[in-house]
Amino acid sequence: MFSNHEVTPEEEEEVILRVAQEVRKRRMVVPAIMLLETFNPMSFVGATMGRLFLSPVLPALGEDLGMKGEIILQVFEKHRNIEKLVSLIEAMEQEDKAKAADERPKEETVNGEAKEEKSKKGWRRFLPF
Repeated sequence: MFSNHEVTPEEEEEVILRVAQEVRKRRMVVPAIMLLETFNPMSFVGATMGRLFLSPVLPALGEDLGMKGEIILQVFEKHRNIEKLVSLIEAMEQEDKAKAADERPKEETVNGEAKEEKSKKGWRRFLPF
């Protein structure tokens, strides 16, 4: 439908960055990487099928959504863009882990060594052990 719109390299980088940020924000790093690595060889076929089934529906939800959908399909039909996305997600995850390791408080233990305090998350914080 919007096949006459050519996606520039700057738009590709912006889309890849926004998708990586959304994956990171929703804490879906591992499932996203598994899905992307699994379907990378079929990305062109997937984009073509997306155009076939989604192109008639997206403009009905709004012209802006239809155009964004077409841009996303054009970006991720290329194998190299999926590989860029996976590497960017992995780099962001490593960054988050390094930042979390630096921010952990340390408490002194027996033998004069510093031991990292394990913070409990979710429902486990209510358990006494």
